[in-house]
Amino acid sequence: MRYDKRKKDLTLPMLSANQFINFLVNSCGYVQGEAVLVGVSGGVDSVVLCHLLNSNNIPFAIAHVNFRLREKESDEEEIFVAALAKKYNTPFYLERCTPETFTATNENSIQVGARKIRYRFFEFISKQNEFKKIAIAHHKDDSIETALLNFARGTGVKGLTGINPVNGNVIRPLLFSTRAEIIEYAKENNIIWREDSSNATDKYSRNRFRHHLLPYLMAEIPQAYAGFDASFNRLTETEELVHGAMELWAKSCCDFKATSIQISIEEVSKFPKSNYFLLFFLRKNGFKEIQIAAVLNLLKGNSGTQLFSSSHRLIKDRTSLFLIPKNTATENAVEDSFIFYEEQYTGVIPNEEWMAIIDASTITLPFLVRKWENGDKLIPLGMQGHRNVSDILNELKLPLHKKEMSLVVLCGDEIVWVPGYRIADKFRVKPNTSSILRLLFNTKNDEV
Repeated sequence: MRYDKRKKDLTLPMLSANQFINFLVNSCGYVQGEAVLVGVSGGVDSVVLCHLLNSNNIPFAIAHVNFRLREKESDEEEIFVAALAKKYNTPFYLERCTPETFTATNENSIQVGARKIRYRFFEFISKQNEFKKIAIAHHKDDSIETALLNFARGTGVKGLTGINPVNGNVIRPLLFSTRAEIIEYAKENNIIWREDSSNATDKYSRNRFRHHLLPYLMAEIPQAYAGFDASFNRLTETEELVHGAMELWAKSCCDFKATSIQISIEEVSKFPKSNYFLLFFLRKNGFKEIQIAAVLNLLKGNSGTQLFSSSHRLIKDRTSLFLIPKNTATENAVEDSFIFYEEQYTGVIPNEEWMAIIDASTITLPFLVRKWENGDKLIPLGMQGHRNVSDILNELKLPLHKKEMSLVVLCGDEIVWVPGYRIADKFRVKPNTSSILRLLFNTKNDEV
């Protein structure tokens, strides 16, 4: 049975235009004169947001997604929102969904899929029409529901801070207000809105929180809204402290390179509560809670052991973990980093890792630069027999990702140089060499 909040009289302040403008400017970073794209469902929250923007002469456009999940009702909402845009003489952008639209999101949950579709559409319209801000009509009750749901499901500090008023270019100008205040504002200003019938059911967990838990909390603890505000502020400060500590951890344990992050296992073991920071760090790079035990086991695992997230892979080396984005290098990037030029031989051969000096008379252009492949062979400088490139790289005990990204420079079918490691003996500079080619990369191998 739904808890009746009328058992206790909650006296709530009236939502005012001054409150709205103050929050819009100071908490959402709105700059006067900017046009705002507003996501409008037709419900009371988004319709009141449009009224407040219009009443305060803030330019805006309306974007609406018809998910077609409630047949006639969905179409009626589309008509209502289109009429609202016409009333305010503002641009109207519409997205109509099909079953294929939901399938393309690869989400099992209709709600999650709908959210992805909605924000993707808003972002598309925003970029196409150069809107600096996308306004969503979440309010204080939504923020509390989110924090409670996150807490029940298991979360870190950030998940307990509620909904942020700013997330990239998305702003939420009604977060200062409760749903009751928004409804009261709508009634006072004779605003008409649509009621989504799905919001009245207990089918979804968020609805059950909204219908039963929140009314109970607000009735039992009259100052609950103020209490949640205070808690959110303290938890946000705690989150900022965690980020500060995270930066110290990263400076101590991580070496940031162009295409990888090297995490010292020794330094991780020295840092207080370092496992917490390691896991916190990896979550930001796509690793899931279910992988955490595997990450900790990886610290003791064999070299070459790997774990994968949606965007990164984590590789265990002897003394380090390497965090590497997937698809970090392309063949074009490799070729663009390679340069060479011819010059007279002066008898001096510089000893630089990413430079090779070869006898120009032994070369027939062009060069080919590619990643090494199984079966690649060369006779290294000063040796007589062929060696597999794979054996050379293994003997150097390179981390797995560096081995994978190692390159070869070929002339015809012959390997001239394994950049950073070996030159082929055939192309060496001899006593009678008069002209040389200086081969070099303008970026190091771990930055290719």
